[in-house]
Amino acid sequence: SREAVVVCDAQGRVTLANVAFGELTGSPGTPCCTLDELLALFTPPAAARRLAGQVRAEQRSARSVLALPRPDGSVLPVAVRAEPVLARSGGLLGMIFLVEDLTAARLAEAAWTQLQGLLGTPEGHASSHDADPVVSAIRTHASLAAMDMADTTRTPGLAPLLQEVESATQRAIGLY
Repeated sequence: SREAVVVCDAQGRVTLANVAFGELTGSPGTPCCTLDELLALFTPPAAARRLAGQVRAEQRSARSVLALPRPDGSVLPVAVRAEPVLARSGGLLGMIFLVEDLTAARLAEAAWTQLQGLLGTPEGHASSHDADPVVSAIRTHASLAAMDMADTTRTPGLAPLLQEVESATQRAIGLY
């Protein structure tokens, strides 16, 4: 699985940190041995500790958006979902942490925002093209294409596609 996963037992020992998690942290192998070490990897660490504490106390899953500082000095935005592993008796056997890199999602969000700025007319920035039916049709079709892409494309490939739509839309309006 390409999903970054870390499994901890009830005593706070990391029993599994898969290769995908090591890739996210920038550290091959197991980057931590205990739950405390795992939580200290995230920024802010206090928010990571609150997430784990919430799962322990409520014995239900919880989510948080955190960051993972990398050895090269960069910071990786991540979504962390912590799931409790419960015994039949209801006691906590451990926790599973699923960590998702949000970089591609953030790039897609920025590209979508930029495209929406082109497709919609910001107040006070009307141009002579705005009332033109051809320009309106170009913008409408670009908007439909972008929405279709957003509905059918997985996040990692979405940002470049939205940037292509923006570029093509600007070219078409410029040529008209």
